[in-house]
Amino acid sequence: MRLSRIQIEGYRAIRRLDLELDDLTAVIGENGFGRTSLLDALMSCLGAGAGLPEFAPEDFHAPPPPELPAERIRIELTFVETRPGERAAVPALAPVTSGPDGAGLLLLRVEADRAATGPSPCLATFCAPDGRPLDPQPPASTLVALRERCPAVVLRAGRYFVGPTRAARATPAPLEADPALVGLEDQVLRAYARLAHGWDLTSPDMRAGIEAARTIVARVSERLAARARPRTTRLLEVLAQAPGARSQVAPGAPALGGAAQGLAALLLFGGLFHANGGAPDALGDADPILVIEDPEANLHPVVAANVSRLIDALPVQRLVTTNSGDLLASIPLWSLRRAVRGPDGVRVHQVARRALSLDDLRRVGYHVRANRADALFARCWLLVEGETEFWIVPELARVLGYDLPSEGVRVVEFAQCGVEPLVRLAQALGIAWHLLADGDEAGRRYAARARELADPAAGGGVTLLEEHDVEHCFYAHGLDDIYLRASGIKPRPARGGGPPRGPAPWKVIARAMDELGKPRLALEVIEAVAERGVDAVPPPLRALIEVAVRLARG
Repeated sequence: MRLSRIQIEGYRAIRRLDLELDDLTAVIGENGFGRTSLLDALMSCLGAGAGLPEFAPEDFHAPPPPELPAERIRIELTFVETRPGERAAVPALAPVTSGPDGAGLLLLRVEADRAATGPSPCLATFCAPDGRPLDPQPPASTLVALRERCPAVVLRAGRYFVGPTRAARATPAPLEADPALVGLEDQVLRAYARLAHGWDLTSPDMRAGIEAARTIVARVSERLAARARPRTTRLLEVLAQAPGARSQVAPGAPALGGAAQGLAALLLFGGLFHANGGAPDALGDADPILVIEDPEANLHPVVAANVSRLIDALPVQRLVTTNSGDLLASIPLWSLRRAVRGPDGVRVHQVARRALSLDDLRRVGYHVRANRADALFARCWLLVEGETEFWIVPELARVLGYDLPSEGVRVVEFAQCGVEPLVRLAQALGIAWHLLADGDEAGRRYAARARELADPAAGGGVTLLEEHDVEHCFYAHGLDDIYLRASGIKPRPARGGGPPRGPAPWKVIARAMDELGKPRLALEVIEAVAERGVDAVPPPLRALIEVAVRLARG
């Protein structure tokens, strides 16, 4: 059973949100879009505990005045079967699962109306696929069975939670099922707490915690293997692949050795192990939903990369929130969700699996994700043709008083990747874009194709230079002296005693590039513009930058 969709209305920072989930889903978004609210809503419905929590008055969405706070919280969770026989394995869920065996659907709605005073009790309703409540409603044991089948575990840097952050602050009970493991659990928790403060692998607490986690994993793996529970057994075996683990790793399981992976195993296992109050047998045949908030927090990039590989190896459903471009580079594009907060709620953008061809995926994967994955966090892409524009445009923006990174504008070269895949990707992810094209034949083709692809609602547009390229644009707008000095070409006297004739601009620019090279020449132009001020920025490039900033702010 897999959670395929979560819809939220009126809960904390979220006015409205509709999020589709895959086996692996990575959610990115700027601060304030409702990340913590999303995770807590999920934990309210699927976290550990006997029943649903009550919602406090502050849990109801409070928009800026003069709007009134929300009067109702609604959370809908849609589950789909992933293999035949699931409903037969959990008889309590069979009456609320609709559709063919192995592809059935289960919908749970959790609602609460604002109480006049005090907390608001929740009502859980099982619904048909069309949203109508089932009649009659199943007994309360059905919700218990669902939460046992699909428990949610939230991991946050150095901490684990088995319920909403406001409601679940207590440490889970020790391992009463096996007193011999109680001391090991204490060692794990001490090391687990240190994760928020650093990565001192040499400290006694950390070494003892890692060794205790290995021992627990090994013993629990043996128990579950004896009960023939393959999914959970494989999960624990993957987690057990820290150096020196005492259990036998399943044949074909990924090799994830190294001290960093051992600590990552401790981090992940700490949350999964306590998903149901710390009892190892409670995992049973469950399909856990592992929610990991900012796994890169407090980590060196090399260690974060190791953690991402371990996350990818886990055979459970995973929901990851991150601000790490390095982590995103290892996640498939169709698993990415970009959340943008707007006046009507949180809009979630994603790339459809068939939106890009295999060749486009290869190009984008190398050009944007592998080399500049942080571009996926930008509000607006300023698409430029080559290296000169890539370096010059941000410096021109500084002269105009704009800092493009802080504005959310990312300059992205498109010549190697092509216009089409970048525009399609930007529009799928809800990233505004504007393209700067040279006035030559190739530039006109780029501009024409971009205009064909542009969706006005997505904020796409084109600036086509009148000049042959950006160097000719600078030359034509008052910076010709830079190129003349670099080229060494002198104006020739005119015949008949007239004023000196200037050389052809293309000859001057070509000679200047030969003498200084393109990067050095770009630096000379940047320094000249910085000395001369705002009026030295060519009007077409000034308008381009202002458009990009306006798109990002909008």
